[in-house]
Formats: sequence, C-alpha cells, structure tokens
Amino acid sequence: MDPLKTTEATNANWSDRLLKACSRETSGGRFIPQIDGLRTLAVLTVVLFHLDDQMGKPEVSGAVDRAFTSLIRRGFLGVPIFFAISAFIVALPFAQRWLTGGKAVGLGRFYLRRLTRLEPPYILNLVVIWLIGAAVGWWTVGGMMKSMGASLLYQHNQLFGEFSFINSVAWSLEVEFQFYLLAPLLTLVFALRRQGLRWLVLAAVCGLVIGLRDLDARRVQLSLIGQFEAFAVGLVVVDVHLTRWSKGPPRKVWLDFVGLAGWLGFFALSRIEAAGLRSALQCGCLLGAFLGSLGGVWLSRVLGNRWVFTFGGMCYSFYLWHQWLLIFGVPWIKGRLGLSGGYFGQYLVVSLLILPPVFAICTALFVWVEKPFMSRDWPQRLAARWRRISG
Repeated sequence: MDPLKTTEATNANWSDRLLKACSRETSGGRFIPQIDGLRTLAVLTVVLFHLDDQMGKPEVSGAVDRAFTSLIRRGFLGVPIFFAISAFIVALPFAQRWLTGGKAVGLGRFYLRRLTRLEPPYILNLVVIWLIGAAVGWWTVGGMMKSMGASLLYQHNQLFGEFSFINSVAWSLEVEFQFYLLAPLLTLVFALRRQGLRWLVLAAVCGLVIGLRDLDARRVQLSLIGQFEAFAVGLVVVDVHLTRWSKGPPRKVWLDFVGLAGWLGFFALSRIEAAGLRSALQCGCLLGAFLGSLGGVWLSRVLGNRWVFTFGGMCYSFYLWHQWLLIFGVPWIKGRLGLSGGYFGQYLVVSLLILPPVFAICTALFVWVEKPFMSRDWPQRLAARWRRISG
C-alpha cells in the first residue's frame, strides 16, 4: 500500500467529515453555493470591522496603516450584502410562483419556517448575553428587562431608536424581520408581466426611500425603509436568475469584470457624504457585484468552493456570537501583550490570536445549537422525544 495515497485518503476523509458536519441543511429548492459564498464575504467583513472596534482605535500613522484602516473600516458594508442575500432567498419561492408558474407559497408554512429556524438560536443568544452581562456587573437582570423584551420582539430599533443594548448586531435582524413580514406583499412586484416595468417599480420605490435619508431620523435608518435598496438588489437578482438565467448562469468572463468593478465601487463609494447619492450609486454597484459574482467564471468558482460556501452557511451563528467573543477576548489579549507600534501590526497580531478561537467557538455553536433547528421536523422530533421521556 502506498503510504502517500493512504495519507491523502485519510486527509480527504477528515475534510469530508468536517465539511459535512459544518454544512447547513437546506429546506428545499435549488441550492446555489455562490449565495452562501457571498455570505462568507459578508460575515468576514463584519467580523473584521468589529475587531477594529475592539482594538480601541490606536494611532494610525503611515501609508500602510491608512490604507489598511480605510479598507477594514468599511466592513459595516457586509450588512447590506446580507440584506440582498436575504431578499434573494426569501423572494425566490414567491417569484417562482409568478415568473415560472410555480406553486403558491403557503404563508402559514412560510412564517412557521422562519419562526422555527431562526428564533431558537436568537433567543438563546439574547438570554446567554443578558445573564452573562448581569453576572459580570455590566447591568442588572431587571434593568435590562425592557431591552430584552424589545429585542425578543424585534422592536428595539423602533422603540428605543438605537441598537439593542444586549446584542447590537441584532439591529439588522430586526430589519430583516420587517422584510419577512412584508415579503408576500413586496414580491407582488413579480406579478407584473413585463420585466422592465418590474424594475421600474423597484427603482421608483428605491428612489422614494433614498429620498427619505435626508430626514436623518435614527428610526428610519434602522428600518426596512432605511435599508430597502439593498433588498431591492436581491429582488432584481431573483428576477434575472429566474428569467434571463433560467437555464443556469452564463459563466462569462466579462461578468467577472462587472462583478469586480461592482465590489470596488460598492466599497469605495461609501466615502461620498451625500446620503442619497451614495445610496443610489452603491445600489447599482451592489447589483453589478452580485450579478458578476453569480454569473462570472472566476468569481463564481471562488464563491462556489466547498470550503467557502460551507463557511457561509454557518454565518448566522457567527453573526450572533462573534461580537461578544471579541468584546471579551480582544481587551484581554491587548492587556497581556502590551502592544505598541503601527496599527496594522497590532491588528495583525491580535487577529491571529483571537480569530481562531472565535471561529472555533462559533463553529461549535453552529453544529450544536443552530444546525439542529434547520430540520423542518425538529418540533415533532422534540415532542416525540419528550413523550418518550415523560411516558
């Protein structure tokens, strides 16, 4: 027996087992690996952005530091990427009903799936952080009761006009919750028979909500109205996916250039101060970035790599837990290392020490906490297990 082949086979078996354990369960329909690949991009930018937050903003000096911070501090743009992905996934079955003659979506089943899939990990996350925060003296259990209740009901943004005090990243989940509630209504745009008219309606709505940015109201910003153009991008991509790409994405190299230009513009244009102009331009760039990433040759290969899209499938657990792990871990590391010098060097050292355990913990939470709730029949299985125990 060839030892080299044996080692390769062992490594392959190990990687296959790991990828299988970390793969999310899909709830039906066609699985598009590049969509989960885009989730990887989104969650990584957010994690690196929050790591920068916890670094305490040390002095930035020199060309390398300035270039690095200019890039890393745009990581908040991972959130609208998530919004566009969510719109694509949620709207797809509704759009199939109108554009391809698919079955009508049962609303009861649709909302129940959202509830049973997303709520248990979210509730557990809030409860754990709520209790740990009280245990370390950051707040009292009773003092955070209102914030806890508002967060559980996805109403913290609107009731308090600011991020959840318990887990600030939940602000975007509240916006997505609003989209879920209105998805059956918003996706009626696909009932319009002419594609140009559908796009015109979405563009008009985007123009309307972008105009509201001049109000500069916090509650507007932290709502579906304040973020609608990102969801509109997902709706347009669904339209293209089901009509112009009905036989599969074209896989054209020129679309790689469209995608790269779109991503570059999406991140670079965030420096524009005029909110309306910035949103409009970024919306177009994000649309090009998505279409290029899904329809190009090289971008689709990268995003469709099994390791890349498997990581993206775990993004919900990473999104829920990473910030508090960084809040505890980064100051502890910095306090013991006594770092000095350029910001890039400090960030690199801290990231090499903190990100591996953060990723390991979030992966474990995905496998043991989130993944069990991906099965459609988990409530029935849980009820059956309870009957066996109690009987």
